[in-house]
Amino acid sequence: MLNLHSQRLDYGEQLRAFDGYELDLGVATTFSLDLETLVAASLSLGLDLTLEGDLRGERLAFLECLDKLQKRLLVFYQRGNLKVPENFNRLFSLLEPLLVPTVALPAVDSKAAFASFHPKVWLLRFTPLEAGLPVRMRLLVLSRNLTFDRSWDIGVCIDGVVTQKTTNVNAKLVAFFNALCSNNAHQQVIDSLCASLSSVQWDNPERFSEMEMLPGRPSIGGAPAAVPLDLEGRIDELLVVSPFVDADKHSLLVEC
Repeated sequence: MLNLHSQRLDYGEQLRAFDGYELDLGVATTFSLDLETLVAASLSLGLDLTLEGDLRGERLAFLECLDKLQKRLLVFYQRGNLKVPENFNRLFSLLEPLLVPTVALPAVDSKAAFASFHPKVWLLRFTPLEAGLPVRMRLLVLSRNLTFDRSWDIGVCIDGVVTQKTTNVNAKLVAFFNALCSNNAHQQVIDSLCASLSSVQWDNPERFSEMEMLPGRPSIGGAPAAVPLDLEGRIDELLVVSPFVDADKHSLLVEC
């Protein structure tokens, strides 16, 4: 991850379950998807193994892991942006139930003929192995796709605990994940995660007193797209992290 002077965020480490917990449900979103990278991520999610090194010797571990993840993980990606492994392996066919090709439609007032599905997010729910402990959740927001690309990356990892009290801080994030689902076959997973998401108390990142989720809602399944930021008037300070910046006269950055 791109962080030269302080902490580094280890992608594989952030996918591992908390001590005393196991993955219950998860959703990932990405623009492009490399199946070999998903294999590595699956080993980290299901069996607490590293993402590094040669994975060709992990066939039995992968088989065990995929068996666990069949009904626990969905990966939404831009349709057509699936990288097929160079060497065929029948085990890759076990990934198919996890994959959800997605097309994001342009906003109603957009003149663009095509809009890309571009979020890079993981939402994971972990349940305790022993009774009496709370359900925990983790949100990862990244700038990289689910590939082995070696580009520098920047990301944030936020942990939280599911409580008995509904909170409004996650309302926009719930709307984002609800908008992903255009297939009834995936609705149960999305509904279950969103039910927990509605009552999560997040741990604020270091040196932050509060936070708010501002995801842009993709236009999927007929739902209108939504712009994440509505800048009402000028502001004193603004930090933007983005792989692409639109700075023409209609840009939000210009309006600041």
